Amino acid sequence: MPHISRNQSNSKIQHVIVQGINREYIFGDSKNINMYKDLIYRKLYNSNLTILAYCIMSNHAHLLIHREKMEDLSKFMQKINTAYAMYYNKTQERVGFVFRNRYYSQEILNQAQLYTCLRYIHNNPVKAKICKEMKDYPYSSYNEFFNKDRKLITDKSIKILFGRVISFEKIFHSIHKRQSIYDMQEKENIDEFMKKVEIFYNMDIKQIKNDTRKLKIVIEEVKERTNASVEEIIKFLGISKTTFYKYLKL
Repeated sequence: MPHISRNQSNSKIQHVIVQGINREYIFGDSKNINMYKDLIYRKLYNSNLTILAYCIMSNHAHLLIHREKMEDLSKFMQKINTAYAMYYNKTQERVGFVFRNRYYSQEILNQAQLYTCLRYIHNNPVKAKICKEMKDYPYSSYNEFFNKDRKLITDKSIKILFGRVISFEKIFHSIHKRQSIYDMQEKENIDEFMKKVEIFYNMDIKQIKNDTRKLKIVIEEVKERTNASVEEIIKFLGISKTTFYKYLKL
């Protein structure tokens, strides 16, 4: 099993999220998705980075990356996103920004977070109701772990994740049997948590507030998974304490 330091400054594994500006479908077809994958593959050369998992959706992408230095990751993301933005603007005959921000990155601090994040990334298309099972989505790394001609997932990826290359399949399948909407088990900051909620639902907080079902789920999850107090939660969501407790009882 891999060992991951609990000291944040020593963490070498990052969960990276990129999203289209204004939630635009920048990866809207297979040609665009394959172009982004190809750029990742080409820019990995001499980067000191290892891709541990990925999932490319229509308007955002998730990457689980092992890096030696933070500047290596920054340079890598700048290269692939700049190259993709140039390609996308040219093919779509548009100008301007393509990505919402540079990228969002979260450090993975321990093994529980690592495996929960791995499952979360592969489960993204299922939660979005694009497919019924993780293996059915063609633009994630789920199936690549079992392909002989792997491209982004390598033996090094598997060794970092599972501590060994031979007979890792049992651990892999065990991890993916448990499913979770969000990618972190430990208590986390409400700001970071809500960024992931907005990306997951492809909605901002104001839109989520207008959807009874989603608001109930978010209230339950933010209470369970963040270190925020009730007062901080209702202030962040812009709801009353009465509304907060009402939705917890629904």
